[in-house]
Amino acid sequence: MSEVKEYPSYLWDNMQRFMADYNDHMVHFVAKFDKTLDIESFKLALSRAIDIAPILKCRFVIKFSNPVWREIAGFRIDDVFELVEGDDSWETIEKFLVGIIDEEKEAQVKFKVYRKDGKDTFAMLINHMTFDGQAIKEWLGIVAKLYTNILTDKNYNITDYENGDRSFEQLFQALPVKDRIKASTMFSYGKKNSDKIGFPYSKKNRYGLTPKIMKYKLPAEDFIKIKTVAKRNDMTLNDMIMSVWSRSVADLIPMEKVPLQIDCILDLRRYMPDNRTKGLTNFVTKIVCDVDNYKTESIFSTIAQVNQNMEAAKGDYPGLGGLPQLRFGYKVLPHKMARAVVRKAFNNPLVAISNIGILDEKTLTFGDLYLEDAFMTGSIKKAPYIQLALTTLRNEITFTIALYANDEDIETTKKCFAHMQKYFDIIKNA
Repeated sequence: MSEVKEYPSYLWDNMQRFMADYNDHMVHFVAKFDKTLDIESFKLALSRAIDIAPILKCRFVIKFSNPVWREIAGFRIDDVFELVEGDDSWETIEKFLVGIIDEEKEAQVKFKVYRKDGKDTFAMLINHMTFDGQAIKEWLGIVAKLYTNILTDKNYNITDYENGDRSFEQLFQALPVKDRIKASTMFSYGKKNSDKIGFPYSKKNRYGLTPKIMKYKLPAEDFIKIKTVAKRNDMTLNDMIMSVWSRSVADLIPMEKVPLQIDCILDLRRYMPDNRTKGLTNFVTKIVCDVDNYKTESIFSTIAQVNQNMEAAKGDYPGLGGLPQLRFGYKVLPHKMARAVVRKAFNNPLVAISNIGILDEKTLTFGDLYLEDAFMTGSIKKAPYIQLALTTLRNEITFTIALYANDEDIETTKKCFAHMQKYFDIIKNA
């Protein structure tokens, strides 16, 4: 019998687990094709891609300190894959996506293909403890490359891909010595929440909640106009979108000024050579932006404030504040005690935004199939927390809000999306 392999877990693997108080720490991906996949070739591609990233076929094993990923003996792709024929409705797909993977008992990813009227929709549920959005996109690109080549050569495999170091240590190693010392002593994560204002969840029936993924699309023609306005006015798209999100949440709250702290997910690959980590991993952190949201002011005034505050927040080594405590807590303390350190070192604002980025249709080429639509969304948030996630495909943005909600929360989310469209209309016509 072959020895069961184990792989070390790292800081952010555990950080995502520690965030179970705030969210379900799952990530969700959907891709709709114009034709059907060759299922056997697709399963081979998934299986070989999992071999490249073997923590996906592992259980998370708790130890006194430094938990590990342990491979599941006898793992087969059929354990995590299912073809569903005759129903590709969003309600059916969403029911799968909002499931939760038990990281201590099963593999860290699940797949379903929904087939109807000669078309396939691919849905994936993956544990955020394994990868962040950038790593997921890269891994899906591996799946696509494998699938395309396996169609003509069943023995094809990728042998030149090196899935190496997943740890945060590579970040500090990539910095010059002087910068490494400075970054390693940034013990402050940033100010604690001064205001407890956030998304106005309903206070009724908080025990009968349903996990939901709410979607809103900004058409490509609108986004192109907005990019033109941003360029003409020397504004960044991220600042613009964050301002729209902040003002839209503020519009749900009956106050003339609605001060919010916006938690912005930041990819730390910015510090790495070629903007890449050595292995597929979690490599993000956050910075916090204060937004006043004066309702008597224009959206452009809010954008100007966000731009100014984001520039200040970025300062020296944006996103690295607080990481030394987290590294210390994770490396030195027992697993249970480390959670307390995380709570003190890592402030979690009530309102967040995550720009997962562009879904590259060339990278996601599966044989001769055309990618009609695709999006990725982050974890499902628990009240009082809320997050807007966005991905872009061919200049069309899919915004998602994933939340545990009752009927009133769902209606409030729809109102929030309507406010976003209102502000985007103002910007695109400026």
